[in-house]
Amino acid sequence: MLKTSINRDCYSTLGILLLSPVAVFASDTIEYLTELRLAQMEQQNFAEAVACFAQVIVLDPDNYEALFQMGLAYYDLQDYDQAISPFSTVIRSYPENCVNSLYNRGEVYSILEYYGMAIDDFTRATELNPEYARAFGGRAYVYSVLDEYDKASEDYSRAIDIDPDHITALYNRGMMLAHAEDFDLALINLSKAIELYTGFADSYFHRGMVYYYSGDNEKAKGDWQKALQHSRELKTCVEEHLNEKSMEKIAGLQVQFETEKKEKEAEIYRLKNVELSGMNNQLRKALADVKKLQGLLPVCASCKKVRDDDGYWQQIESYISEHSDTKFSHGICPECMIKLYGKVYTKNNT
Repeated sequence: MLKTSINRDCYSTLGILLLSPVAVFASDTIEYLTELRLAQMEQQNFAEAVACFAQVIVLDPDNYEALFQMGLAYYDLQDYDQAISPFSTVIRSYPENCVNSLYNRGEVYSILEYYGMAIDDFTRATELNPEYARAFGGRAYVYSVLDEYDKASEDYSRAIDIDPDHITALYNRGMMLAHAEDFDLALINLSKAIELYTGFADSYFHRGMVYYYSGDNEKAKGDWQKALQHSRELKTCVEEHLNEKSMEKIAGLQVQFETEKKEKEAEIYRLKNVELSGMNNQLRKALADVKKLQGLLPVCASCKKVRDDDGYWQQIESYISEHSDTKFSHGICPECMIKLYGKVYTKNNT
């Protein structure tokens, strides 16, 4: 197993390797990808680890270990819905090698609060491997959540019998015993968990609560101080890690934001130019289509002709037609009819 650090350049090299058409390197590629994924997991580059094992599965569809590891990577990313699929594929297609996938899918179901399905998976895992302490511990936790304390106690005891150093089972059984007010046994279990892992702040805190309810305030105070100390140390470590990761992420997001901003500004500018060009074309068309009559028109007082800008006298209808879209039709008004036709017009209209 590869223990040394692998930087992002190796991941770029991986891309070149995968594009090679030489099939003879497939087994070496799979081994390299496997080692790379494990190194990425050590560096908590879980998304890149998923990508690595996706490529392994493309090269070797029967590699159940790659599917299992992909499920773990999704689990580490807290993408629990995605984690179910690779675990389920191993369980369905490789029943002889599915015990770990059963346990881990059970863990996912437990987190998602699908408790019945979680119990089924843990149970199948214990049937396939009766010495699987973690599966008994996982099922015990679900039983405790469902308030089935007798079953939970039995499973925790079984897990601890198999693995006396099972920290999680010891801690959870201690918590359950404290809830049942069996403080003496709770102290034994929580103290054993602390002995195995001295940096476990929760164990100190809850053992302090047991001491407090048992009337030993000094020991309670001491455990709470240790819990606070370990919590602060953990918080500092997490913040340092997150700050480094966050700064990298923020820098990447800033570049992405600036790029997208420039692209959007360019698109807005282009659209505005398109809109402005369209408006200009419409204006030109309107100006070309519309001829306005404006200013003072010199009109003959006698014949009513209009003088144009060049000094020529025109019939008023000719002038207006040239300077607008108005068209004229001719008729005779009643007064002119009398002037022109006199009594004939009057007789015909009486």
